[in-house]
Amino acid sequence: MKKLKYLMLLFVAAMVACNSAEYVPCKGDLLFVVGEEASEFSEAITRSTAHHEVLKYDHVAIVDVIGDSACVVEASSRGGVVVTPWNEFMESAKMTDGRVGIVVKRVNVAVDVDAAVKAARAHLGEEYD
Repeated sequence: MKKLKYLMLLFVAAMVACNSAEYVPCKGDLLFVVGEEASEFSEAITRSTAHHEVLKYDHVAIVDVIGDSACVVEASSRGGVVVTPWNEFMESAKMTDGRVGIVVKRVNVAVDVDAAVKAARAHLGEEYD
């Protein structure tokens, strides 16, 4: 599980923000979810995304796209590492200033996103740590 967290953090350095009005989920996108309480991991995510310093993230997920359907691979205390359908994930996000509290980062360098998503999926069923 910790490997999954570190894998996701490594992507952050090579990412750009996506405009929510035009956003279409792409495999490998990282979704940083704004939370009410910041944990140690949330603080690490916040520090790695300096232009969003005022936001405190309490969750991160990676997008997978199969055919025309998007989903996310995520880890939570309620279910461990799971695949969550896109709509369910978006509906569970907190609202911030009238908008969904998710910051999207997309890799803008040559990275094997298929391998990254496969590595995340390799942790499915593991407990949250």
